[in-house]
Amino acid sequence: MKNTFGRDTILIVAVIIVFAAGYFIFQEKPEQKSTGFKHPDVAGMTMGDSPEMEKFIAELPQNYNELIGLGNNYMDQGIYALAIECYQRAIAIDSTDPNVLIDLGACFHAVGGGEKAIGLFEKALLINPNHVIGQFNSGIVYRELGNYEMAKRHWEKVIELDPGSPMADSSRSYITHLGHDH
Repeated sequence: MKNTFGRDTILIVAVIIVFAAGYFIFQEKPEQKSTGFKHPDVAGMTMGDSPEMEKFIAELPQNYNELIGLGNNYMDQGIYALAIECYQRAIAIDSTDPNVLIDLGACFHAVGGGEKAIGLFEKALLINPNHVIGQFNSGIVYRELGNYEMAKRHWEKVIELDPGSPMADSSRSYITHLGHDH
């Protein structure tokens, strides 16, 4: 899901994050209670499980829309671990938006969590079975997990829902080549 922020807004947010991270790195902080966040190695984020990252995570907003906005920004930047944290916090507030579930699933898929991604996509599709992106993404992940029948089923649904779209064109191609690319 693309965010609605302009390029300048994204750049400003990125600069603020860089400065905030630098501030946290160079400041002495008292011992913090752990948030339980485990940050994997992600390009551009070298703070790992440091106390500075713990403080950063502890200070994430509590507001649903702010969490979604931050999650979208992190996802767009490829900082999936922080996007996952934001989306999970948002889902703890309201788990009924299929878009957020699908974005969270896409982040898990990006870091190798295919099974977790499928669970989130399926939950989103229970809320909205006609969610084209959810259907398409499910097909991608099922294919990668080797479940070609389920992949085909989801891509056929994309074609049914939005036959003239680029996703439908991709789905047709994926169905044609299903099983031949592994």
